Amino acid sequence: VVQAVTSRTPPSDRIFVAPTAPYLYYLTDRLDVSKYDYLDPVYTSASVDREIAATITDQRPKVIVLADTTFADSGKTGSQLAPQTYRVIDAEYNPVQSIGKWTILVPRSR
Repeated sequence: VVQAVTSRTPPSDRIFVAPTAPYLYYLTDRLDVSKYDYLDPVYTSASVDREIAATITDQRPKVIVLADTTFADSGKTGSQLAPQTYRVIDAEYNPVQSIGKWTILVPRSR
């Protein structure tokens, strides 16, 4: 996953990782495009979801990394926690690589 990100972006680019793997920002030496390092059943409200979705639309990170993860405490997936964010990602990004539970996505051409 680290190589998939670093081969597609210079260190100055921001990326987005969801629903939860904030260590990837450190391992890739890339900053988060959002001020939220991960989605969480406790704080990911509808307003947080809207804010992340707007940030992705406005900033268009060159790489998004999604994990196929379910939160043990709530049983929810990232797309259930942040449906608007995932709709934006589905509409504006194409998957280019799968690595285990991870999917690497890049922006669609406009």
